[in-house]
Amino acid sequence: MPTMVFATPSSSKIWSVKRASPSTFRDSSAVHEVRDAVGRQTSLLVKRLGKEAGFDLVRIGSAAPLYVEGERYLAWVDEGRQGDMGWITAERARRSSIPGATLPDAHSIISVALAYGRRDRPGDARDRGRIARYAWGRDYHQELGQRLTTFAASLEAAFGGNHRWFVDTGPLMDKALAARSGLGWYGKNTNVLTEHFGSYVMLGEIVTTLHLTPDVSLNRDCGSCSLCVTACPTGALGPAYAIDARKCISYLTIEHRGAIPFEYRDAIGAWVFGCDICQDVCPPAVRPYVTGQQDTRRWQREVRAHIRAAHGKTDVSTPYQGSDVEDAGNAAFKGTGAREAVDLFWLLSLSHAQYLDAFRGTAIRRAKVWMLRRNAAVALGNVGSEEAIAPLFTSLQNDDHPLVRGHAAWALGKLAHRIGDPDIRMDLERTLEAEADDGARFEITTALML
Repeated sequence: MPTMVFATPSSSKIWSVKRASPSTFRDSSAVHEVRDAVGRQTSLLVKRLGKEAGFDLVRIGSAAPLYVEGERYLAWVDEGRQGDMGWITAERARRSSIPGATLPDAHSIISVALAYGRRDRPGDARDRGRIARYAWGRDYHQELGQRLTTFAASLEAAFGGNHRWFVDTGPLMDKALAARSGLGWYGKNTNVLTEHFGSYVMLGEIVTTLHLTPDVSLNRDCGSCSLCVTACPTGALGPAYAIDARKCISYLTIEHRGAIPFEYRDAIGAWVFGCDICQDVCPPAVRPYVTGQQDTRRWQREVRAHIRAAHGKTDVSTPYQGSDVEDAGNAAFKGTGAREAVDLFWLLSLSHAQYLDAFRGTAIRRAKVWMLRRNAAVALGNVGSEEAIAPLFTSLQNDDHPLVRGHAAWALGKLAHRIGDPDIRMDLERTLEAEADDGARFEITTALML
């Protein structure tokens, strides 16, 4: 019986499907059998091309609407849990629930993941800030975008059709699509948990007109585990697999353009860009990276420390170390020591030119330079030494952004309370007389009452 064959220049294997005789097509079931067989073979090759493009995980789902997920998303937006992320609107929620609308005649969606790993984190130290692991290296938008461009070109060369890729910025519910495709499952920390890399992955999608065989969703959930809910120091997570972004440290340090609410400043600890706590305590997220009894016990100690900190039983800057296992993440996400434990004095005085140079090509550029200075002030209020007093006063008196000046005042109030230095309060009173901005004056007045 004759066959139809297809291959790609980058693939050494020829995939073949037996061609049915014309009489066979009188039976619609036979047509579907052949079509399904072709879809399965094509799907296998698609996954191979995705691996060749450098992705760690490649799964396939349909482009059908996400009705249930869309309703949840819309309710979340209606409750205002997105904070001041103005681009997240009810209209965007509705559009995101219809992924096929992003490409005419879309039939399938390929979900991909690139691991960035759970690498060692330097232990907390005075005057050092913390940055979320995903931002240590190259901006994931650039890294995934480059690979998705290669992947989409390979698909077009092999099968024709139309393909459109997305990384976190388009009207798609990437986590819902990843869960539908079986790439992972939802965690109570609202991340997608994968079998091989935990939640330490970045997600992307290709919407395609190809008729591909979808993978089976993973029928998993977190059961009775609620470690992430308990460990979140700001109470941003609830038991119903939902997050209130307005309380999330990542949101507060990256997206929030205003003053950080007083009730969350202590809980932020040394974080200046993002947060990893809800991942670092998650058993399915950590398990691939923890080997041996010693690593397991260390991780358990870390979980207990995070939970004590969340309940105010210890300082939020409790020393923390990641596991000692080898990094399983992509090399592009490996950063430098300066990004893993940033010098808070340097960050507090960061100029725009320094900002552009130091964080070129990284996700840290998502936050404005003044926001990083604001975050540094909060971190110094939490973990700063006596040496932080002079830089904070310099910021309070000279920074051109009133929010930075205000947060520097708060940090000085915290240090005055912790160190017991009356000179700080006297200097704050003198600064109050010269401050013209109402918001900064309010912060100074509040700092004097700490």
